[in-house]
Amino acid sequence: MLSKISPNVSVWAVEPNQNSLGEYLASLASLTTTLPYDVMVLPGHGVPFYGLKTRIKQLADHHEDRWPADRGSLPGNPANL
Repeated sequence: MLSKISPNVSVWAVEPNQNSLGEYLASLASLTTTLPYDVMVLPGHGVPFYGLKTRIKQLADHHEDRWPADRGSLPGNPANL
């Protein structure tokens, strides 16, 4: 978890049907229910920070906001996704 950078959630060619974004969002949701509100985050880059649940909401909202644009760039019939 980084305080200012959103991860690149990707699908790899060897697993084209993988639901990477769904799994990522589920893992974020799991963190919000298992970790205390005041936990200190020790990121791999940058300084430690508090506010994990706020950051999780920011990341989830970011991907929810981006989904319509991302879906529109997919070939085929993305409405079925």
